[in-house]
Amino acid sequence: MLDVFVTQPRRDALEQRLEAATGLERLPLQVELAWYLRQLDWARSLALADEAEQGLAAWTGPESRRLAARLTLLRAETRLLFADLGEAQRLAAQAIAEFEAIDDQLGLGDAHSAMSTILFDGPDTEGRNRHIDLGLAAYQRAGHADRAALVSARRVANSVLSDPAAAARALEQGFCDEPVPDVVRVWELTIRALVAALSNEPVASIRFFTQAHELCLELGALRNAIVSGSNAAESFTRLGDLEAALEWQERVLALARSTGWPGSVSMCLSQLGNVMRKMQRNGEARAYLQEAMSLGALLPGSSHQGNICVALGQLEMEDGNFEAGLAAFGVVQAMLANDPQHELHEFIWCAQAQVLLQQGQVQQALEKAGAALSLKLRMGDKTGQIRVLQLLARMQAPAGLRHLQQALDVAQSISGYQTPAELHQQLATAHADAGDFAAAYEHSQFALTTFKKTQNSALNNRALAMQARFELDQARAEARREHEVAEALRETTAAAELARQQAHQALLELRQTQKQLVQAEKMASLGGLVAGVAHELNTPLGNGLVAVTALSDKLAAFQQGMAGGGLKRQAFDAFLQDVELAAQLAQASLQRSAKLVSSFKQLAIDQGAWPRGECAPVQTFDTALQNLRPALAARGIAVEIDAPAELRFASYPSALSAVLGRLLDNALEHGFAGRDQGRVSLRCERLDGGGCRLTVRDNGCGIAAEHLAKVFDPFFTTRMGQSSGLGLYSANNLVTQVLGGTLTVSSVPGEGSEFVLELPPA
Repeated sequence: MLDVFVTQPRRDALEQRLEAATGLERLPLQVELAWYLRQLDWARSLALADEAEQGLAAWTGPESRRLAARLTLLRAETRLLFADLGEAQRLAAQAIAEFEAIDDQLGLGDAHSAMSTILFDGPDTEGRNRHIDLGLAAYQRAGHADRAALVSARRVANSVLSDPAAAARALEQGFCDEPVPDVVRVWELTIRALVAALSNEPVASIRFFTQAHELCLELGALRNAIVSGSNAAESFTRLGDLEAALEWQERVLALARSTGWPGSVSMCLSQLGNVMRKMQRNGEARAYLQEAMSLGALLPGSSHQGNICVALGQLEMEDGNFEAGLAAFGVVQAMLANDPQHELHEFIWCAQAQVLLQQGQVQQALEKAGAALSLKLRMGDKTGQIRVLQLLARMQAPAGLRHLQQALDVAQSISGYQTPAELHQQLATAHADAGDFAAAYEHSQFALTTFKKTQNSALNNRALAMQARFELDQARAEARREHEVAEALRETTAAAELARQQAHQALLELRQTQKQLVQAEKMASLGGLVAGVAHELNTPLGNGLVAVTALSDKLAAFQQGMAGGGLKRQAFDAFLQDVELAAQLAQASLQRSAKLVSSFKQLAIDQGAWPRGECAPVQTFDTALQNLRPALAARGIAVEIDAPAELRFASYPSALSAVLGRLLDNALEHGFAGRDQGRVSLRCERLDGGGCRLTVRDNGCGIAAEHLAKVFDPFFTTRMGQSSGLGLYSANNLVTQVLGGTLTVSSVPGEGSEFVLELPPA
């Protein structure tokens, strides 16, 4: 009996048996090995199939017919891999007939399952489901519970998006008794990954997708390995970790290219193109998407081809190539002519409306947007209705207030839905244009609150992505270790070989120890960072908790007094006073926590966020001083600027202003602590080698000698509880990682401090 896929030891054992076999006993071994290699090494698989078919021509009987039918099915699956769907379908139908003729129910189930896979990406949904049912029935007649469990798991995986709750219940019930076969385990992991993604558990989703990917590689199921790896990359994309997404997409693209399967290569190219587009690397994105389109032409009318056209259309629109974008969307519309309810119609109509509006064709633009709104109303898609109503409001400004109010009503009717900040901002602008400034202010405040929530969500997603990366690295290290141990055990066949293996194992353990030491150092650094964050947040959050707890106790006592009917005015006034004090403490604590979280974001440096351009020192100094002038003037601190007005150099102006601002803020907060008079001098000069030196000097209290070596360390501060200790750390990070320069400090206690920033030549 053939399995669907097997692990490397089974394949190795089969290779050894085939090498020792002669005559007719080679035929079943050739067919079996060809079957297991059909994805891992399709060229050798077909060569073994050709050799076996020559031998089967001289052999008659039920067993030879069973083997011949299996080879027909193998060729059908191979044609599927190369996107030859017509021939794949013909061969699968032939295999079904051949297995039926000899009453091979296991083979018949495999053939029906293969046919459902061939039909998966086409329009024949009814035919696909029918073959799934026929395959399950055949497996049940054969009494093969593992294969029946495999079909059941695949069916649940296909339905996760439409009914995630049912999929979660199916996981709890299980698909078969323990131990679960590897091929069933792959689909269980896939279902868990999809359910986790829909349940807003991205780290779990990534973990399950990568486990499925690794297991598929071990089984030689490369097609599913490519899909699982791409899904893991997509999960990283949703978390906003585009670097990890890019790493995974490039990995699975290399795997797909090694197979030569156009459908798999095209899928990976299109997803890699989307990642590049999100990273604003539009040139590379276009090249990947165009290559994907050329390969996707082998699957005309497929949803995959439609997705590529949509991605290309988006890219062209973003680059201002509206005609090319509309042409790409037109291809998708032609593909969806027989599916008027497809969700892509809304996206395309809205894009067309925006282009028509830019071309001055207002009425045609409104008709397209109106059609999109009608579609979303018919579908009951409320979030889609909100998007289209916002577009209609922009198209009919300043008379779009009615559409915006309708969008807000729809948003508020969705349970648990966070109204977009952009919608509140549009409403604020529309109300202001209408003269209703009270409503405008209210919506602007809503927009600000929602934006802050979005920022916190993005920060949380970034932390989750880091957690996912760490877990994957740990899992890979453990897997490598287990693989190394297994390899060592398999090779212990003789004393001399054992001695060699022991030496090799010792070397591996030494390398592993080195890796562990490096990892331990990384973890120690991470631990210090986490401890610093926890320490800083502990006090304000603890104070807030104390305030809320006290308020809860006071409320319970107040309720008890109310229930007793003996509450006096004095007790009521005392209760109100307690509530006010607790609320003030909680508010102050939360504000402190929010300020700390904002400071912690300075730990991450994104060079892409700092545009490069021409720096004028005088202007840069002025920008850095802009927000600090009132505080400096209030403290009686004079500012002197010494920089040639004509001096210009290429750098990152906004990053340089940020560095100078943090140095000035440090002087104000620490250098002049407890002082009401002082002087700060800012100087810029050109260096002989072409670089520049900027100096920030103050005559404040200076820095103690024992603190000088620590001022650029994260969380180091001499004013614990009043400062986050991140100002100079983030300034040094910007200098080294963005500006490419150096930042040094010198100080004489009681006389002041001097910070010197040296920038390299442009």
